[in-house]
Amino acid sequence: MANIEQIAGRPAKYLAQTGLPQLTSGLGFSIIGSASLIQNFLAATPVYRDYSLVAAWAGTCLAFVVLCLLFVVKRRIVFPRGGYVKPLGTRTRLIFWPVLVGVAVLLWAVARRRGTQFLGDSALVWPGFAILFAVICLDGGRRQKSVPMLCFGIYLLCLAPLLWWLPVNEFARGGAFEVAAGAPLAVIGAVCLRRFLRTNPPPETVDE
Repeated sequence: MANIEQIAGRPAKYLAQTGLPQLTSGLGFSIIGSASLIQNFLAATPVYRDYSLVAAWAGTCLAFVVLCLLFVVKRRIVFPRGGYVKPLGTRTRLIFWPVLVGVAVLLWAVARRRGTQFLGDSALVWPGFAILFAVICLDGGRRQKSVPMLCFGIYLLCLAPLLWWLPVNEFARGGAFEVAAGAPLAVIGAVCLRRFLRTNPPPETVDE
């Protein structure tokens, strides 16, 4: 049985500070995005066109396995070391919905102007998502005074025009966005998780 007094004496840990959510979402985005890029490449190659769906399903299955493994890590390793974990407040999610509506209106305007050369190919869809997540990160980083979150928000803002300039179709542009956003997020999560595990040793156990 875990030492209850030792666990209760530890400070409360926000789940985001452990790095596990960043690692989970980053790996998920990276795997799905990589599978999408591979699928798009295979679909454009006549010799390997029949294997494009195999790449998509393989990426989905791999992402599911990774998420299940990280869930086990969270329950068996992260939570006991933190004592207990508080979820972030509801105010953190309030900015999401207005920005989401704004992006939806932007995409609707893009669809309405489909005949124009600048907006006709819907090339602003994935840059719009990059801007959406950038605003969320910048707002959360400002209120939580988190420099890594602010830096990641700035990175997403810089990523948006690069996604628009990519000379690829929308499917490949979406995969590129997922990889470009997920890979650094996974690295940040891995670094935070490593620091959390080093600074929070496992709780001692006592015999019943």
